[in-house]
Amino acid sequence: MPRYVRVKDTAAAARYQCPLSLCVFHQPVSTLCGARTIATYSALLLDVFVRIDRVDPLSDKTLDVNWRSPRYDVDSELTAADAFIVFSDGGECFALITFWCILLSA
Repeated sequence: MPRYVRVKDTAAAARYQCPLSLCVFHQPVSTLCGARTIATYSALLLDVFVRIDRVDPLSDKTLDVNWRSPRYDVDSELTAADAFIVFSDGGECFALITFWCILLSA
């Protein structure tokens, strides 16, 4: 199951950001039009966008029959990057915010 992570280096974070979700890539895949790569997206999100018609979501270009190209190089770079899980325990952050709101309102 994918989790929301944040890359510590801001330059690397911009390089690994999916243009559709504005989050870090999860299973990065590129769309192909001819021999040219159009853009790189998160695979699960891209599958939703191209389910009905094979059109690149941002450029509106028609995709080829073999339109999908996994980006293993980006995936390995992202694996090696320094990152952290923002909400490692889902309730802990909410409890801390609630505690501070109660403390400040008193």
